[in-house]
Amino acid sequence: YLEDQDFWRLSGIFRDVYLVSERKDAPHDLIVETQLSDDLRSGRFIVRDEKGNVLKERDVPDVKLWSCEDPYVYTMPIEHRWGWWIFGGTDYRAVTFGFRKIEIRDAVLYLNGKRLLVKGTNRHEMEPKTGYAVTLEGMKRDIALMKAFNVNAVRTSHYPNVPEWYDLCDREGIMVCCEANVETHGYDRDDSNLSLSFRKDYEQSHVERGTRMVETFRNHPSIIFWSLGNESGYGPNFKASYKAIRAIDPTRPIQYENFCRARIGHLGVQDAITGDEYAFTDFESPMYSRPWASEKYVANHPKKPYILAEYAHAMGNSTGGLQAYWNLAHKYPSFQGGFIWDFADQALWKTDARGTWLAYGGDFGDRPNDDNFNCNGFFDALRNPHPGAFEIKHAYQNIRCTAFDFASGKVKICNDFLFKPLDDYVCKWTALDAGGAVAAKGEFDLGGVKPGETAEFTLDRFAGDSVTFRFFGDDDCEAWDCFSRPFVPKAVPSGTPVQAHTGFRLNFWRAPIDNDRGWDMGSVCKVWKDATDTQKLPEGVTSALKTSRLADGSTLVDWTLTVPKGLPPVPRVGLTFTVPKADKVEYFGFGPWENYADRATSAILGVHTASVGLVSGLADPETGTIAYPKDRLNPDNYSEPGEQGYRTGCRRLTVGNVTVSAVNAPFGFNVWPYPQTMLEGKKHQWELTAADELTVNVDAVQMGVGGDNSWGTTAHDPYMPGAGTYRLVFAVKGL
Repeated sequence: YLEDQDFWRLSGIFRDVYLVSERKDAPHDLIVETQLSDDLRSGRFIVRDEKGNVLKERDVPDVKLWSCEDPYVYTMPIEHRWGWWIFGGTDYRAVTFGFRKIEIRDAVLYLNGKRLLVKGTNRHEMEPKTGYAVTLEGMKRDIALMKAFNVNAVRTSHYPNVPEWYDLCDREGIMVCCEANVETHGYDRDDSNLSLSFRKDYEQSHVERGTRMVETFRNHPSIIFWSLGNESGYGPNFKASYKAIRAIDPTRPIQYENFCRARIGHLGVQDAITGDEYAFTDFESPMYSRPWASEKYVANHPKKPYILAEYAHAMGNSTGGLQAYWNLAHKYPSFQGGFIWDFADQALWKTDARGTWLAYGGDFGDRPNDDNFNCNGFFDALRNPHPGAFEIKHAYQNIRCTAFDFASGKVKICNDFLFKPLDDYVCKWTALDAGGAVAAKGEFDLGGVKPGETAEFTLDRFAGDSVTFRFFGDDDCEAWDCFSRPFVPKAVPSGTPVQAHTGFRLNFWRAPIDNDRGWDMGSVCKVWKDATDTQKLPEGVTSALKTSRLADGSTLVDWTLTVPKGLPPVPRVGLTFTVPKADKVEYFGFGPWENYADRATSAILGVHTASVGLVSGLADPETGTIAYPKDRLNPDNYSEPGEQGYRTGCRRLTVGNVTVSAVNAPFGFNVWPYPQTMLEGKKHQWELTAADELTVNVDAVQMGVGGDNSWGTTAHDPYMPGAGTYRLVFAVKGL
């Protein structure tokens, strides 16, 4: 009953099991205590057995500290001699550990004296071939991806992980929130009659799951704090667990989200619940608290560090509004990040007459099931990134451009590393003119920028309407930022009016994504779907669509729409039409990955190309994986279809022989090899089939994708189009 985690239900033995024979007088546990001087320059370690006997101790005068940026690990052999002369022997064991100082001062968490930002993710142990039985190769791959996408911390949701995982995190520099194997999902209630956390006969189980976790993994320097469990109520059993863990390990903080929920409510609203539960967590660690609720806490004399146990639910086309959280992290000392939900989609291989493909809830005939609800990672099950992963990488980056002045060419660059100067980094910049051509470029070293400092640089011979800065350590781009001048509207040219608007249809709809289904957009905004299907406007809405033929043979489209108050949000304000098939598109806009109004901070303004097509979704018999084209306009690796493949801020779009050019403002667009209606009618991405023509959407605006959660919240208000007047003017050539 205490292992009711919200994930796949699989049976079997998933961890290696050992039978060990050893002498009775041998130490059964090696416990390392590390001590640091106040200036963190010298240290001392003591190794004891489970009885408290000192086995080895030593001073370390020039100690090397462990951190996520420089994970130095000490390895120490421990000898155990037994018997005497030729009738005895020696057993050798090794213990690894690290020196680092974790402390909380004035509601701020510090690592080795520096304010820490937790750029984290939750991660279930799950692989598509082996299920819960994760492989060493898979764990190494996951850590490599975390490092590549600027993730510095992981929460072992919702159980202690295999021992090798902690060894890898120690050596590679991933901080760990180690969580006890306690979750009573669905019964994490306030009612003491339902929650096992209030039952005395379950107290020992709660406590032992916490203490055994600590006793097993306490020597790992990567573990920076413990977690009592997940979604299991806030009864006295967790207070007992907190006290027992604190008695064993006084050096690390302890978090438990439900104690915060008891105090402030699930979404950050004050409850009437009272009590001392809040004393039994060292963090304010809510789940899915929205940015404004989070700010309310950190801006008003916070008592504890604020680290979100779960946030930014990355289910499907999601993680909109992520930057709003990280704006708080750069503004308030006590806002110290959180753990995104979650790292990778949970899908399993299934083989049938069609082939081998990735299946989710219900695909095995399992009833009941959660449909695709466990496919909520920013990587797919094969560890290919979803587009939202790049927004996460950008939000988590350790080098930021905080300002750029087009007039002077001056840029301010902030080093967000805790301990690493930027001596080994180079900045490469590229400026584009208003048409997308390269106007200037250059590079400069970042030597001398110390951790936590901001430095100003002046670009040599700068010219252009936009500029992108890319930061390289070795060969990989670790961080980037893009700045652009406001779009200058063009004069609307005059032409010969065309009375018929054949081919252009009003489009107010989008195929619901997972987050949309969570707030029932299909019902709430049904009036806009009906208007799209029938081309009849809702009462009070006015529309004026004008087309004219220009001298160069192109068609000028000028559309004005006025939406009165009282109607639900408009998913999209745009026009849709079809064009002949083409394999590639080229666009001058924000890319190269899919982006939306609330998920475009990472997008780069430039001239991008992308392919248009479909994949079978079947594993290659030789490679055992699915080959997803990396240059695809529309992601092939979402688990369930919905709105996808969007690009914002577009100045120019070319599809085959057809070119669309912005006139009054940049537009957003889709190009699909199938009609929009197909995105609503299929359960898997590979069920989509190509039509005889491509569908093109050109929009004045589209709703944001949201992502604060996937079960009721919309995108943030600025990204929810409503009452007002919208104008879309563009020219089409070759249609």
